[in-house]
Amino acid sequence: MDVGKDAWISPHCVLDPVNPDKIHIESGAFIGWGCRLFTHIISPDGQGGYEYEDDEIIITSTAFIGGFSTVHPNTEVAGMLFNNSVADDDIEEGEKWGGIPAERKR
Repeated sequence: MDVGKDAWISPHCVLDPVNPDKIHIESGAFIGWGCRLFTHIISPDGQGGYEYEDDEIIITSTAFIGGFSTVHPNTEVAGMLFNNSVADDDIEEGEKWGGIPAERKR
């Protein structure tokens, strides 16, 4: 895992211990209380089995992730993710997203 000098990571966050080397948090990023950054997920494949996915998470210097939110693998957050949201798509700088799954808000 690489974390920038002035990144803010609030208490009780879960930073995926399975693949910590795939988490990149730039200086200036804000990660709220109790957030979860999962670089891997296991989900049903629809045929009685399971599918495993793992990939990078990038939290840029302009990111603000609200408390108790979750970021899935293969996601870059550069904008704002509201509290209690699940991000599985990239969030561009200046954008605001929220919900489960997170959607772009106006």
